[in-house]
Amino acid sequence: MYEWMILIICILLLVSGCGFFSELEGEAKISFEHDLYMGIGENALITVEDTWANLDSSVIDRVTVNVSSQETDMLGEEIELLETGKNSGVFNGTLGFERTFDNEGYAPLVTGDGRVGVYADGGADVRECISAQYLPREDNSIIIGTTFYEEPPSTVSGIVKDLSGEIVTGASVNLYNKLRSVDITVGSRSDGVFAIYDIPSGSYTLEADKDNFICIIRTVFVP
Repeated sequence: MYEWMILIICILLLVSGCGFFSELEGEAKISFEHDLYMGIGENALITVEDTWANLDSSVIDRVTVNVSSQETDMLGEEIELLETGKNSGVFNGTLGFERTFDNEGYAPLVTGDGRVGVYADGGADVRECISAQYLPREDNSIIIGTTFYEEPPSTVSGIVKDLSGEIVTGASVNLYNKLRSVDITVGSRSDGVFAIYDIPSGSYTLEADKDNFICIIRTVFVP
């Protein structure tokens, strides 16, 4: 009799255990391949795991996620993810990054086509949070995966201010090294921010002026 009781208990544990792990396996997940991306030349791999999204085991299914940046591109971009194989329930897609201002600092750039907007905001080691939202097939609760974008060391950025600490808009910012034949001029934006991209390693002179008034003269080193 005791042997039967033990057998029944084991069967119950086995059945309940299978049910428990089945629930875990059915939970949808979303993630980025890396925690940090630097520079617009780097693409981000997004992965969704959702067995319920495998609608037809004989074909490659698709799901859609909305990706946005916390401060720059809050409306975001729809990214389509393809199933990695028939009946896998795992979906991959690629996200690109686009700076919202060109190297002149004036004209906003167009995002879309799988790219989300990012903004060099003038601080060192400043990271912008990138979030991907997905609505699972069998659940009304949106799940979110996050990563961060940061400008690479080759970006020189800052905020132009006058001697009283007031932000200077439309200043002419010049970065140069005569020996390297580097001479780049950009403008400060409406928030005083300037950014100069893809600068080779070395020491440079940085100066800013507006209406012939010198606001900044300093030396910067690009690692």
